[in-house]
Amino acid sequence: MNKYGIIFLVSAELIVIFVMGLKIFQKNKNVLGTMSVYPIKKESLIFHPTDKLKYFYEPVPNSLEYSPDFLPNKTIYNINGDSLNAIINFPIEKPLDTFRIITLGDSFTFGVGVNTKDNWPEKLEDMLKNSLKCKKIEVINLGVPGYDIEYSVERFKIRGSKYKPDLVIWFLKKDDFTQIGEIFRPELNQIEKKLTQLQLNQLVWRKKNIVFNDWLNVINNYTINKMGEERVLKKQLKNLEKINNFYNGPLLIFTFPLTEDKYQSIMKKFSNKRKNTLFYDGITRIYNNKNLYLPDGHPSKEGHERIATDLFNYLIKNKIIPCN
Repeated sequence: MNKYGIIFLVSAELIVIFVMGLKIFQKNKNVLGTMSVYPIKKESLIFHPTDKLKYFYEPVPNSLEYSPDFLPNKTIYNINGDSLNAIINFPIEKPLDTFRIITLGDSFTFGVGVNTKDNWPEKLEDMLKNSLKCKKIEVINLGVPGYDIEYSVERFKIRGSKYKPDLVIWFLKKDDFTQIGEIFRPELNQIEKKLTQLQLNQLVWRKKNIVFNDWLNVINNYTINKMGEERVLKKQLKNLEKINNFYNGPLLIFTFPLTEDKYQSIMKKFSNKRKNTLFYDGITRIYNNKNLYLPDGHPSKEGHERIATDLFNYLIKNKIIPCN
């Protein structure tokens, strides 16, 4: 792996962590104080650039990723043989009488900060299995930390389409619309060269840290500053539409209820234009309850349970999974 790959490796999982963490920090300084997060080990990602995605990456198949010793909450991510954060390997051919769901998204879908069995796709599968006796249920989690919309589509093309899902559920948030990894990562690499090895190893930051502020500024603002907000949002709509090249079946897009209108409007525009597509913004806003999120801003175990419960209720109420 070249030096740029190693530098990028450190940042891949942390993008959303810092963005959400800073937001919570600004709202309530007592929540975070010093933000402590951890790097992905260099052995835990593989890089296979495509023609258009120079920095595309995935978790290493058949691996276990442990949180480092200095974190208070120990977590284990079980990466299966198809590079998915899942307890089991799923057969390519869908079993009879099985309703298969694929989930897309970033670290909030992957389940950063909770064990594999506790992320919301796993919990949703458990709830549906216990409720719907007429169908066998599989929920296949394609979420990866740090992914943007483009990367999620590429992930589906590579890993998801072969499973022939009956439904795709895509968790999108504000940062998915303001950030384009292929735009800001080269600049981010330059800033990360300024970090000391100790910082790279521990990634313990304070708001007064100048390099950290530069790092956050690139993540939060670089794409918009370089392209302009109007161009970025138009591109993100086109990126959403790329999923149609690989999947034409039922799709559910969901987001937090207070996601800004300009981002919700893109999701709604896409959903209204595409057949068999639903938009849902009724999940619990986890940041109203400190038990539902971790200090870095990711959902806690209880937060994932709440998201899964909200989605379960929506799917059942709207009879999205046929039972006959």
